[in-house]
Amino acid sequence: MYAKIVQFRLNFIRNDQSSLRWELYRGLQDAVAHDDANANSLGLKVILPSIFIGGPRHMAQLYRDSMSIPEITNELLFGQSASDTPDLCSRVFRLKSKELMKDLTKNHISGKVIGHVSVIEFRKRELPHAHVLIIVRLENNLRNEDNYDKVVSAEIPDPNRFLLAHATVSKNMMHGTCGSLDPRAVCMKDGRCSKGFPEKMVDAIVTVESGYPVYRRRRDDRGVMKRNGVLLDYFWVVPHNIYLCTKYDAHINVEVCSTVSAVKYIYKYVYKGYDRANVVISNSTQQKNSNNQNPVMHDEINHFVDARYVSANETAWRIFGFSLHKEFPRHQRLGIHLSGEQAVYFEEGSNLQEVLNSRAATINTTLTAWFDSNRVDPHGHQFLYTEFPEHYTWHKRECKWKQRHRGLCETIGRIYSVSSREPEKFYLRVLLNDVCGTTSFEDIRTVNGILYDTFQAAARVKGLLADDEQWDPCLLEGNTLISAKILTKLFAIILLFLSELTNKMINIAHGNSLLDIDDLLNVQNARITDFNGFELPTIDTRDHHTNEGQNTN
Repeated sequence: MYAKIVQFRLNFIRNDQSSLRWELYRGLQDAVAHDDANANSLGLKVILPSIFIGGPRHMAQLYRDSMSIPEITNELLFGQSASDTPDLCSRVFRLKSKELMKDLTKNHISGKVIGHVSVIEFRKRELPHAHVLIIVRLENNLRNEDNYDKVVSAEIPDPNRFLLAHATVSKNMMHGTCGSLDPRAVCMKDGRCSKGFPEKMVDAIVTVESGYPVYRRRRDDRGVMKRNGVLLDYFWVVPHNIYLCTKYDAHINVEVCSTVSAVKYIYKYVYKGYDRANVVISNSTQQKNSNNQNPVMHDEINHFVDARYVSANETAWRIFGFSLHKEFPRHQRLGIHLSGEQAVYFEEGSNLQEVLNSRAATINTTLTAWFDSNRVDPHGHQFLYTEFPEHYTWHKRECKWKQRHRGLCETIGRIYSVSSREPEKFYLRVLLNDVCGTTSFEDIRTVNGILYDTFQAAARVKGLLADDEQWDPCLLEGNTLISAKILTKLFAIILLFLSELTNKMINIAHGNSLLDIDDLLNVQNARITDFNGFELPTIDTRDHHTNEGQNTN
């Protein structure tokens, strides 16, 4: 049923937008100037917009864990399992996840929460589960090992003090068995447990550079249960919170993390894309005739639909219209474009001169409206473009910024990411994170009264691009925030435009990543060995059959 609903929505998008195109404002001007006013030959088709929830564009905008629930099992008929009632599973899980978020963000069981992110994940054969990240105030922050035990435990609860928690941990929070005890366990990779079990005995919590501490696991001779003939003890306990185990009687893994990599894990893991089945259907006659026809246009809707796998639990969740993700504080996405390069939407067959004269071509973006606001309102001159949403609200219908009258708002401004393959746009973004109160693109390029020809030149004069050392923090940040595939592309681009390498850059790239970088450089008639400090490994151990984007955690 859900697949039919999605197909209906996709058909509506395909048919309703079959004639809608978009082009840069400057592109329309050039076409009119050259007497080419045919709108049928200009612009790109809009295929699957970001407003379609769950589509690739929607996932990209959202940037950059199964539970055993008594409330479900108590309602099952004889012979039924949870997988037979996806509607019941979805409703119960939603109620419990809402209560959990209330405990975390309203009741503040772990401290005053100032920000949180949560996403729902569906797996093929399991119940839905959630990944939640909370950010607490500095005074509540777990800044030393003595405070960790108040929130997270990796030990078996004392049944005399925490009877319910002991029962929950015994049933839902024991990892085993794997390793030498069960080499064929699903968590095994390269001969060891990918989750690090069994753990070692630790008398006191130890913090490590990764941001995830090594939790206290004191010797305890009490076993919990037998699994595959093995008595499970403190070596196999999954980190948890005593209060949450007592209240929810479910698998809730709780960890203390102090690095931004936790955000990367939550979004990159869940929004990597849908499960798909690999199916190839070929027609020799059609393939033969296709040589005499125009190439097939890339169809994003078909790419989204073809061979997509949808589980029963996800189907029920989507039909009920439940939310897939929540974030606080809210975000205001801020547009970025060069002068005259904002997108203009128009209908196929339109007269381009009329399009240029229409409101659609002259409408303000968040960036140009920021310029307009700075011209008339000196109050905004003290704020960066990214700080503007905290003090001003964006009125989409009027396409203008208006000052907030209720004081500071908990809204985070985020400029859309820009590829370094668009250098001027990239350096415009660099400057927008440094200048306040500018009223035009020319104003941004003006430094100490001098108007520079490019944004790159202006950024260099301001000391934002002092030397090639700038790429060290860029790559270190990318190593934390972006996927390995994108980081490899970034590294290759930097190599092509740099004259000298830094020692930190040489240390970042190694092993198979050098082979991937070399493949990208070959397209530009370059080799990794052309750069001093790099040598290719003698053996290529890459798995060329691994599906792109496959999670290996």
